[in-house]
Amino acid sequence: MYRNRRLVKRQVMPSISVVIPTYNCWPLLEQTLQSLTQQSLEKYDFEVIVVDDGSKDSTEQCISSFSERLNLSYFYQDDLGYRVAKARNMGITHATGSVVLCLDAGMWAHDDLLKQHIELHKGGGDELVVLGLSYGVNEFCDANFALLQQVFDTHKDTTSLFDALFHIKALYDCRYTVVSEFTESGVDIVDPWVLCWSGHISCKKTRLQKINGFDPWFNSWGGEDVELGIRLAKAGCKFHYLTKQLAIHLPHPKEPAQKRATAIKNIEYICSKHPQDRYQMLQHAGWRDIIALQTKRFESRSVSELV
Repeated sequence: MYRNRRLVKRQVMPSISVVIPTYNCWPLLEQTLQSLTQQSLEKYDFEVIVVDDGSKDSTEQCISSFSERLNLSYFYQDDLGYRVAKARNMGITHATGSVVLCLDAGMWAHDDLLKQHIELHKGGGDELVVLGLSYGVNEFCDANFALLQQVFDTHKDTTSLFDALFHIKALYDCRYTVVSEFTESGVDIVDPWVLCWSGHISCKKTRLQKINGFDPWFNSWGGEDVELGIRLAKAGCKFHYLTKQLAIHLPHPKEPAQKRATAIKNIEYICSKHPQDRYQMLQHAGWRDIIALQTKRFESRSVSELV
């Protein structure tokens, strides 16, 4: 059994720790781990920590197959419901790198992804939060999944794959246009926490420890990352947007109706925990509307439309 142990003896202290929570999705996890074997960094310049939220599939065997190719650790927690917040916290606790990159299972990383995160955090203190944009991120919509899968299957090397995606605007991260407008104009986004999605985000481990990581109250999908973003913003962190999309959110089923239902419950909790007016907007507005308040383009939406 490889549970709760490091699969490769650590040779040097890594610069960055990649924390990947997973649950019953070993084919997606395999893709993510495969992409991490192709990083431009040396093997021991980064570590990969997979935290299993109680999988019953071939996750453990999948991870073991990468034990010689990655500086890899595997931790397991019993299946007591959707506990991705606790899983990420476990990974953060065991991280030995100064920078922690949270990456979802099912993300395909560009060869320079980790190098870019490390460079951005150099000299940035522990106040910097890097929000990474990724091809294929489109909230609950899966309309372009077939196209994304086709492009992914057609291009076998990473360079041609990302070059092809660069020319297909329909596959851009749904946050790309909004974030680009602000970054190009030099105007700060007032409420960056609403864009804090944990599928691709990095921060110094010391900062995550200071705010006690993710809130383990969350036991269903949605909101644990935005709530983390609220606390990071309250702590005075500065948010940087990695608009050069260096990851791909691979197609997989989303179950939108179920996720919307749990998101509504979790938003109620967030608003009770953070009663200030600016966070109460979550109860009647989506992320686009909250961002649009800065440019007077606010359009009210019902709770059922929250994303």
